[in-house]
Amino acid sequence: MEKVFAILILAILVLSEPIFAQMTDTTADTSLYVVIDVITLLLFLVGVLFAAQLYIYMKGGSLMSSWRWLTGAILLLAIVKILEILQAGNIFPVQNWLIRVIYLVSAIFMSSGFYGQKKALS
Repeated sequence: MEKVFAILILAILVLSEPIFAQMTDTTADTSLYVVIDVITLLLFLVGVLFAAQLYIYMKGGSLMSSWRWLTGAILLLAIVKILEILQAGNIFPVQNWLIRVIYLVSAIFMSSGFYGQKKALS
């Protein structure tokens, strides 16, 4: 498992290099924002991996349904972070309303998942 994380970290850092090359504003703050966004994306992808593994471990029942919602939420957060990074690097233009809608849908998924967890455990 540690090898998978190391490979994932290395791949994301290598693939983020074109984003630094596309930046028009090369101030220290902007570079710091890109580094923070890449690290955030990495953590979201690790969260997606863990959520998918937990979802696979669930063999049914009420917890499985709530984990489905939570897995979808973390997946949407990873997708929106990818879109934000691509937009920041001027690689792919994204409408700001689309990012807000994905955040809204992710919040709905999280709320549904946590409600399902609470309902199943109480």
